[in-house]
Amino acid sequence: MKSKNNITDINDAMRDVRKAFRLLYSYQCKIRDLMRFISALVSRNCEYGYSRFSHSRSHKTATPLDYWIWDWLGMYFYEFKFEDTSIGNDKYSFSIWLVSDTGFFDKEPQGSKPKGKARLNLENYASTDESATKLIFAATKNASMDDFSDFYINQRKDSDAEYSRRIANKILLCKSYDISSFINEAETRKTVADFIAFCGKNGIKEITLAELKD
Repeated sequence: MKSKNNITDINDAMRDVRKAFRLLYSYQCKIRDLMRFISALVSRNCEYGYSRFSHSRSHKTATPLDYWIWDWLGMYFYEFKFEDTSIGNDKYSFSIWLVSDTGFFDKEPQGSKPKGKARLNLENYASTDESATKLIFAATKNASMDDFSDFYINQRKDSDAEYSRRIANKILLCKSYDISSFINEAETRKTVADFIAFCGKNGIKEITLAELKD
């Protein structure tokens, strides 16, 4: 027979789970709205997004029970892909990577690429107090992320981390910002302008800041 204390513990735990789901819903709504605002700021549509940490499935695709639990929590580490532009023979891309929790990456050896099943052991993650939530802005010229295998060195919680790399006519520029840099529209404009200036200094001048009406 279940004791009264056990039932109380379960009820309390499930109440926390319900709160967590509602908090997660509110958080993801705010991230979506932020992407919409940044899309307007840079005059580029956000075309799609996908998980960079797991293999999340659409509602049309079955997810077997032996898949990782992270497959149901796709926005732990997620890329928002904005539309590409072309000028002459050059192609420019712009993405924003949401790192909801740097806990896994903070414990990885510096410069290493995340390893598969290590993601399943939460005990090896940095504590939530030591971790951070951030956005990584990424711009490329004539390149994709796959052209730069050492990009993972930039997946750290440092709020001012920068990455600049050229290979022939290919350029990849990244800069990460703590989520607090997007606390309101004014701070978001300031942060996006900072990334645009960073790009301009490093060979990508095609991302510009739009003048939005209040």
